[in-house]
Amino acid sequence: MRGATRDPWKGGLDAGRLEGITALPSVGSALRALAHATRYAAWMRTPRTPSPTTPGDRFAQVRSEVTAYLRSEGSGWLPPDDIAALLAPYDVHPSGVVVVGPAAAAAAAARVGLPVAVKVADPTIVHKSERGLVRVRVGTLDAVSAAVEAFVAETGDPQVPVLVQPMADGVEVALGLVRDPRLGPLVMVAAGGVATEVLSDRSLLLAPVTPQDAARALRSLRIWPLLEGYRGTEPVDEEALVDLVVTLGRLAVDVPELVEADLNPVLATPEGLALVDVAMRLAEAPTVDAGVPRRLREPE
Repeated sequence: MRGATRDPWKGGLDAGRLEGITALPSVGSALRALAHATRYAAWMRTPRTPSPTTPGDRFAQVRSEVTAYLRSEGSGWLPPDDIAALLAPYDVHPSGVVVVGPAAAAAAAARVGLPVAVKVADPTIVHKSERGLVRVRVGTLDAVSAAVEAFVAETGDPQVPVLVQPMADGVEVALGLVRDPRLGPLVMVAAGGVATEVLSDRSLLLAPVTPQDAARALRSLRIWPLLEGYRGTEPVDEEALVDLVVTLGRLAVDVPELVEADLNPVLATPEGLALVDVAMRLAEAPTVDAGVPRRLREPE
């Protein structure tokens, strides 16, 4: 090439800057760029169903709940009863009931059916498992009462709230919500339980979320074979999972004060979902940088 000089560090020719041409440092990076462009083009061609909106009466109920809580309690992590009240208008119901005291816990266990999981429900208490404040597969009513008595002794609070849940088995999925200062609300879909951090198997979606993008995110996970049925197991209720991801996106839009949410694990089964552990935090709605585009295309 005329005028080119050999670059001893690259082992080839240094042609300088080529006007109007994007230069990539290697064949591998060029192939990755083409793969990204191909996937983006396929994503753009996929028809989308518009994200559903919350009916007016339910939206008003949600806004009333949030306004009342922030006015009386200020920002912070919601207790289980307030989480249930916030989710109820979306027909989402966390597993279990919250009670106080050994006798009430035993009565709740009798209603939901043994064996049960029993855990402290105070959102201000952290490291519950390490402190022995979570018991699973408790098989008798006496054992339930004894577990709650141990919780009271550990926390020093005779009125400590306790969550009593029926035991459930299924594929563990983690869903979440965070707010990026530039991109706004993001919905996370990930492998659940202890695998969330170990596997780093997750996908992030911009809210609101379409059903098609929710399904695509689920199918992108490395645990997808477990969800669709593996070695003779039945596939889980994918439609219920998709609906929950879409609903979390609606909640992110309806409640900008919901700055953080963690649903982990959500147990997915062929019969539906069990929301075993739900944490939500309300605070003053953050400002999103209006100078940064949120989407590569607008939702239809």
